[in-house]
Parts: sequence; structure tokens; C-alpha cells
Amino acid sequence: MQFLQTIVADNVSVAAGTTVSYDLPVFPMSGILVTLRFLQNLANTQIAFGSIMGAITRIEVLYKGSTVFSASGADCHAVGRLVSRFQSWPMNVRGDDNDVLSFTWLVPFTRTLYSPSEAFPATTRGELVLQVTFPASFTQLDTTVLQVEAICLPEAMPDKWMKVTTRAFTPIATGDYRIDLPIGNALSDIVLFGTTIPAAATATKTINYVELLVNNMDRYWPKSYFETLCNMQGRMGGAPAEWAAHTHQLDAAAYAQYMDTLAVKAFNHALANYIVLCLDVFRDGTYILDTKGLVDLDLLINAGDTNAIRILPCEICAVGEGV
Repeated sequence: MQFLQTIVADNVSVAAGTTVSYDLPVFPMSGILVTLRFLQNLANTQIAFGSIMGAITRIEVLYKGSTVFSASGADCHAVGRLVSRFQSWPMNVRGDDNDVLSFTWLVPFTRTLYSPSEAFPATTRGELVLQVTFPASFTQLDTTVLQVEAICLPEAMPDKWMKVTTRAFTPIATGDYRIDLPIGNALSDIVLFGTTIPAAATATKTINYVELLVNNMDRYWPKSYFETLCNMQGRMGGAPAEWAAHTHQLDAAAYAQYMDTLAVKAFNHALANYIVLCLDVFRDGTYILDTKGLVDLDLLINAGDTNAIRILPCEICAVGEGV
């Protein structure tokens, strides 16, 4: 067998406040690589990672008008990293105005890139469409150029593919909320974002803990706290390093009041606001949750404040189903 990484958008200049659309290749597809190349619009300091994530408002893939992938730029990065283990390696991170930088998002149709058995199946030209929406204005970057490449598997005959959609809600008060999850396909992972995480001496979290309820009974996680779930990402082999930040001790008598006994102080990693509930841990179906025939499937979230929460269930759909 062979794979084919083909260009969909070839260095296209894009503007803030616009949406661009592209027909995708007809071959079975493992994933889409969405790359932004841009100039840093900030002097004497590194561009904030949040500014990179905010450069894309939404990435969507539509099959015959039905959504098969939908996430913000930040959430797409989280799914790619936490579910498909794709870590973008940015280049030229120096901190000068007009530096040329780039970042790549993976839009995955699989948990394992290049898998011939798990990929979006072959389509007819014009049936599968990528849409990328940009914010009303860019922050700390400009002169933005879009590159899109698709990872195709021309000889593959997949029997399943991964569908990712976004469910968002904002609690009106602290306490428990039950969020219904999609029923009908196998559930592999659930990625969650909470706006607030502990800061300085304040322990408040938007997501205090979660429970998974299957037909109104506790399964997998009868109750698990945000801190533990966030640290469980360490089973992947280390914290994500994209734009990881730290500060150095300032060694100057004139600034003695700002001195710190630590030579280096690390900051939060890029996915500190995310957790992933991984059901199919071996990616072989051992623990996957088949939701066919269920009456109820809910995620209970205990909210610690009234800020935004996003839930991205990752469904493994049989070819011919899920749309």
C-alpha cells in the first residue's frame, strides 16, 4: 500500500473575518493538515500561544452538508494532541516583530494516522468540503497564509472512521449538570475544555469533577476530579510543548525585589484547560463504549463557576453510518 499527501490549498492569503471552503480529495482520508504561516506582529517578546489558537475560529468538514468534524482552532489542536497524538512542531519562535512563524492543526478522521482500517471512506468529488473560519481580527499576528494538505490512503478500504463534534454550554450557577452525549455509534474519547483552572492561591475550576452515566448508571468514571484527569494526560509521555513558557531569574541588584530563588519558573502547558476521558485506551475495542440501543448517555459535570464549557465526543462510526 501507499499513502498520498496531497495539497488542497496552496499558500493562499487569507483575511480576518472570512470563511474559506475547499473540496477535499475523493480517496479515503486519514486526516487533514491545516497550516497557517504568518508574521509576528509583536516586538521583543514571544507571541502568546492563545493568539495562535485564536487565529482560527472554527474548522468544519461537511459530508453532503452534514457535519463530520467541527471544532474551534484551540479544540481542534486539543483533539489532535490528546486523541490522535499529533504534536505540531512550530519553527522560528524568536520573539521579534515580523518573524515568519507557522503552526499546523490536524483534523483527524482516525485515532492512528495512516491506519488503513480507520479513515473517512472514499467519496465523490464535491461531497466532502473543508471550511475554515477566521476571527474578526487577528491578535499579535498578520500577513496570514493558509496551506492545507490531505493525508489520503488510495488503496485503503476502511471499515470505520472518527467523527468529532462540539457541544458547548455555560452553567447558570455552580453545581451539577447532565449533558447528553450522542447515541448510536461507538464512543472512544471525550475531550473537555473548562475556562477556569486554578491560578495562584485560587483553586476555582469551571469543571470540578465529572461522572459518566450509561442508562442512568455510573460507568468508567463514577466520579473523577479535573486535577487527576488533567495529570492523567501524562500517560501519553509528557506535557505538550507547543509554545511552552518559562521565566528566568533576573540577576541584577537594581531589580532585587523581583528576584526569585528558582533559576527557571515553568508556566502552564498548552493544554492545561483540557482533559480527555479515554475509553478505548488500547485502540482495539477492549473498553470502547458501544452506544447502540442505549436509552440514555450523559456526562455529569460539577461546575465550580459559570464560565464556558465545551465537550467534544469522539465517535467511531462504521462506514456508511454517522452522517
